[in-house]
Amino acid sequence: MMLAVVDDDVDVRTALNRLLRALGHEVRLFASAEEFAADRPEADCLIVDIRLPGLNGLELREQMHSAGRVPPIIFITGDGDRFIGEASSPDAPMLHKPFDEETLVAAISDAVGTSSQRQG
Repeated sequence: MMLAVVDDDVDVRTALNRLLRALGHEVRLFASAEEFAADRPEADCLIVDIRLPGLNGLELREQMHSAGRVPPIIFITGDGDRFIGEASSPDAPMLHKPFDEETLVAAISDAVGTSSQRQG
């Protein structure tokens, strides 16, 4: 499965890259929503920090909805209370940093499974 990670924190990107590759996934890393949008990779699931400089995670999701191309998204945040109402939805779970491997794996599985059910 190809996963894209969008987070401005290099340590978070590095840790997620190592973990997800160790789990057998192909991973693409992006430091900003703008960098992701410019590349437009085909990803099976996005892991996106809500709080990004410039275009934030919620705005990226809206931009992708407008373009008609929205893979499953998992939002991650270290400051979630502020965004709970805006981001929380069954099709875009939110994980609060720090989260453990099991929580992330379950969120990816659920997000991809939910997306497959909607398309099928």
